[in-house]
Amino acid sequence: MAVGIIIGGAFGTVVKSLVDDIFMPIIGVITGGVDFSDRFAILKRPEGA
Repeated sequence: MAVGIIIGGAFGTVVKSLVDDIFMPIIGVITGGVDFSDRFAILKRPEGA
């Protein structure tokens, strides 16, 4: 079980690095450098609406 936890942690680190260093710069170029940190989407309608 310990080996699985170690491999899972390493895999998570590799995926995070891949997303941060490869995919995010490409998405930034495609979107023209739009800052999405203040954007959000409402996934559930409020009660009574």
